[in-house]
Amino acid sequence: MSKSSAFAIVVLALFMQGCRRDDVREMRQEMRKTQQEVRRELEDTRREARESLRKAKEEMRQSVEDAKHELRDAARQADRDLKKARDDIRERR
Repeated sequence: MSKSSAFAIVVLALFMQGCRRDDVREMRQEMRKTQQEVRRELEDTRREARESLRKAKEEMRQSVEDAKHELRDAARQADRDLKKARDDIRERR
């Protein structure tokens, strides 16, 4: 093998190794970008889930408060009805 052929093979091998390094570097950069995107999406999903949970808790709390008020109103009405019924019975006697 001539010196120029051997030199050409060495140059070609070095060039191919450099290309591989570039490819590996590009693949790592793409992997980092993908990881960052996944992390952002995960954090967005977590944020949305926390917000949905907070809203659901607030709606539940409001429903409980509304039910308490309705029960109090119903109890007051029942007390009034009972008093009226007692008064009616007393008047009939």
